Amino acid sequence: MSVVLAITLRPNPDTFSALDTLFPLIEELYSGLSIAVPETTLLESIQRLRAYPNTKVYPSAGNRRYQTVRQALTFAGANFIHYCDGDHALARMSAHEADWRASVQAIQQYDCIIIER
Repeated sequence: MSVVLAITLRPNPDTFSALDTLFPLIEELYSGLSIAVPETTLLESIQRLRAYPNTKVYPSAGNRRYQTVRQALTFAGANFIHYCDGDHALARMSAHEADWRASVQAIQQYDCIIIER
């Protein structure tokens, strides 16, 4: 089954360091990555995010949570969407990989699941 990770993000140098480190795990667990960023995000940062494989980036002035989920629905074959705050997602993947993996597995067993911090 196909899970797409949908996140909101305000990219900074630490973001790219984390993504570079974690992207092999992201590719293993997810069929795509949807990222909504503020419309004020530098074009250079947007282009750098778009360079990651199977990644779609949506600059938005509006409700970025809604936009990233909406964009996640455009991935071919997406059966499930895992929405999370971007900074939280990167920190949890890094510090608690086994728990993160368990969450992704759980998502695929239900129509809707809400996991608190």
